Parts: sequence; structure tokens; C-alpha cells
Amino acid sequence: MILKGQSGQLCMNCMKGYIYGGYCPVCGAPGLLPANSGRALPQRYLLHGRYRIGRVLGEGGFGITYLARDEKEDCRVAVKEYMPRDLTGNTRRSCQVAVKGDPACYEKYLEVFLKEARIVNRYRDHPNIISVSHMFRENNTAYYVMEYLEGQDLGQALRKEKNGRMDWQRLRPVFSQTVSALCEIHKSGIVHCDVSPDNIILREGGQVKLIDFGAARSSIGGKSTMVMLKRGYAPPEQYRGTERLGPWTDVYALAVTIYQCLTGQMIPQSMDRLTNDPVKPPSQLGIRLPEDFHEEALMRGMELQMQRRYRDVITFWTELTRPGTGKRERYLVGRAGSLEGRVFPVTGIQYAGKDESCRIRFPEKTYGVGGIHFRIWSSGGRCYLVDMGCGLPTYLERRKIMPGLVYELKAGSIIRLGDNQIFEIR
Repeated sequence: MILKGQSGQLCMNCMKGYIYGGYCPVCGAPGLLPANSGRALPQRYLLHGRYRIGRVLGEGGFGITYLARDEKEDCRVAVKEYMPRDLTGNTRRSCQVAVKGDPACYEKYLEVFLKEARIVNRYRDHPNIISVSHMFRENNTAYYVMEYLEGQDLGQALRKEKNGRMDWQRLRPVFSQTVSALCEIHKSGIVHCDVSPDNIILREGGQVKLIDFGAARSSIGGKSTMVMLKRGYAPPEQYRGTERLGPWTDVYALAVTIYQCLTGQMIPQSMDRLTNDPVKPPSQLGIRLPEDFHEEALMRGMELQMQRRYRDVITFWTELTRPGTGKRERYLVGRAGSLEGRVFPVTGIQYAGKDESCRIRFPEKTYGVGGIHFRIWSSGGRCYLVDMGCGLPTYLERRKIMPGLVYELKAGSIIRLGDNQIFEIR
């Protein structure tokens, strides 16, 4: 692919610039990158007559993810390829995948791979969940195409910090968006089963995206039929394969992730903790915590017995971030529109929109208001707002806000959405 009027080749490192004088002017990479591994598709390969393959972004035991360029839409994408290490060879002489071992087993897990794509595709409009645009079978394997996320994962961000940890003021907006994503998938019966810093992407501007649904279960209460877990973040029920999985499974992984980010320490694997549990509350490790962070809720989220854990993410998050003593409660007051004169206490996490599940519910005919239009909550005397991206824009003090980002509200803040729906924070 050659940019019109220029003579360079597309850079396989960034898939944006064109090589001149041996280097890419956009990312500075040399024109000749190291070749992709023998198991991966070669660089510059045109997949499905549309996706130009670049460098490998990640290669695990179950698949390979590539940076690619969609030549039809002229944009960068990420392409994930089904390539189970135990069932395929270490090299591929052509782009076709040669199956090693049981073909029935290979086909079974290929369907699991496509199931992951279908799961993620359900949530393509959610601002905090990665979106899938295309899935297909080719080269005796399967692929799905996702949005390419620039930024870094939370694990990479932690490794850049002194002592490998962050304070709660920086972490709170990250995890509030992660909670939003988990609530959405749990509501439709999906358990992620792989929450960890590596699967929480931090984008420029503060938006967070939850990725990698390869271990997800498609029904709450289902049992784990194969071991696909991330050691250290998985609770005991994921190891055993005989116990029910549910939101409580993701609560454990989320709590472990928060603990790691706050303390810079990774707790032992859950099966090791059953015989000797050395995990101490963050405050006993010298970590200073704000009044509106409740570490007893964090420790309960990491309980080994799932019956003792919080049963859902909303309850866990509400208890973790409930206001400290002496903090005043906030209210959302309708100033104009369908809910004029109504007063809503902002406690825990409240959803607003036309959907029946919303505590702040608009009439069906309210123009411009989505099913779940925004999320609002207060903690420690502070109030926060997130636009869910499913209706006309939300405005804060006459400024359009970006879906998925967390905005702090002050007393007197004015929120406007849809057909002249106006609210004030008090």
C-alpha cells in the first residue's frame, strides 16, 4: 500500500507513516523490522483481502494479536488470530494453520474463540469495553477484528511508578470505569474471569477500556470446564472447575487488582492462600488511604470462600467507596424537563435514562435520552458523572463531555442532556 504521491512503504511498526531514508517519520522505527515469529502471519500479508498485517502486538498460548491496517476504511485495527500453542505447530510454511493433535479438540476451542468475539461484539457501544467490528474464518483458523487502542495497560503504567504503585486519587476514576464495564457484562449474564492490570487499557484523556474476554463464561452460575485463568488474580472456584462462577468471581480479581495497584505487592495465588494466608490490609503496609476508601471492603472482596465475598460488583464498589464520617450527601435536582422538581439522593451508583433498571428514569418519549444515559455517584462528599454514550451528548456547564470519562461535579454544577433536560447538583 503506497500513499498517493509518495514512494515509501507503509511502516509495519505503527501502520501510519511511510518509510523514507530507512526510518519512519511518524514513530522513528527502522524500515526493516524483525520478522514476526514463525507461528505468526508475515508482515505485509493481506488477510481477507482487506487487512494488511503488521507487527505482532501479543502472542500467548491461545492466540496471536497483530497490529493491522484496514485498507477499506483506511484505519488501524487489531486482529486476533486463533492459534493454540498446544494444538498447532511452532512454524507455518504457508499462511494455512496445520493442526497438531486432536482435530476435534482444535475445532472445539476454535468455537470458544469465536464465542469470545461474539461476547465482546454485544457491548460494542459501551464506552469502557473494547469493540469488535468483524469476525471470520480463513487459513484453517479464525480471526476477529477489534478497535486498535493507543495507550498503555494498567500493568505498564504501574511498572513506571516508583515502588510500582499509585495513590487512590489517581486509581479511583480508572476503577470506576472498570466497574461500569463489569456491571454491563454481568447484567447480560457474562462473567469476564480474567480481570487484571494487563486487561485494563488506559487511553489518552483518561478513558478506560476493558479487554480480553477469552476466558469469559456465557452464563452466570456456570462451571469452569477448562482451566483458562491468570494466576494470582483467579479465586479458588476457577481452579476447581466444579463450582459455580459469577460476578463474585470478578469481584475477587478486581479486589486483587486494586490491592496490587495501591500497595505495589502481588498477593499469593488463591490456592496457596488456603493453607497460609499472609495478606495484610494496605494500612498495615504503611499505605495512606483517604477517608472514603474502606479497606475492610477490599479485604472482603478478596475472601477465598465465595460465599463470604460480595455477590456483585456494584455492592463491592459502593461499600469500598462509601462516604466517610462527616461528609455531606449530594442530590441531583431537576431544574427543567421531564423530571423538573424531582430530587434524587446521589448515594452509591445511580443510573439515569429510559431503561427500567434506572433509578433516575425518564419517560419513554423524552427526546435524546438513551436507555442508560449517564451514571452518577457520590463518595466522601464528592460527586462524579460518566456519560454512557447511548444518547445525545451530555453537557456539563455548557461543555460537551466525552463518553466513558469521569467528571467531578461541584455543588451548583449544571447538567444538561436531550430535549432541555436540566439538573443541578446540590
